[in-house]
Amino acid sequence: MRFKLMGSLIAVWLMYSISSTVHAEPFITIHTNYYPISGNNSALIHQSLSQLGPIGKDGKRYHAQTSWELSWNYQWVTSKKNCGLTRIEVHAEVSYLMPKISDDAQLSERMKQQWDTYFAALFSHEQQHKDFAVAAAKELDQKLSALTILSCAELDQRISDLSDQVLGKYQKLELEFDLRTEHGIKQGVVLP
Repeated sequence: MRFKLMGSLIAVWLMYSISSTVHAEPFITIHTNYYPISGNNSALIHQSLSQLGPIGKDGKRYHAQTSWELSWNYQWVTSKKNCGLTRIEVHAEVSYLMPKISDDAQLSERMKQQWDTYFAALFSHEQQHKDFAVAAAKELDQKLSALTILSCAELDQRISDLSDQVLGKYQKLELEFDLRTEHGIKQGVVLP
């Protein structure tokens, strides 16, 4: 009888351990890189941006680019045929690629102000892309944390399905965002 009670306590503890997943907020890492452009007036700067800007997935050049990647690690515990997550870590790595005038000393005061206004609008637009990455990381973290006890094969498949679902959702939202804003033009990303 004592053995059965002890076995039941171990089973209860094991099931509690499986059902209480330990996780923290997603880790967000941000890198900002610059590519050099030149010119001392709008026409020359536009020409430099068009020739040197990063190439998007569609093969077109843009003035800036934000790329992001999600990764996740988890640990699980096994109880007979079932598995449950005990630890989850979601990480979003975001990289900005922004233009930088190589010699802004050659710009007139008016052109410097125009560049600063343009750059602020461009960076604000790119930060909204970063916000999609952060939202995706948080949603994935929440969905993984909510997983219940499943068979080990089902748990592994469910994690794969959830990650594909979340990534697909936010990639679609980003595309719609760029179409709606015309890649920031409607948000003031215009150099006069």
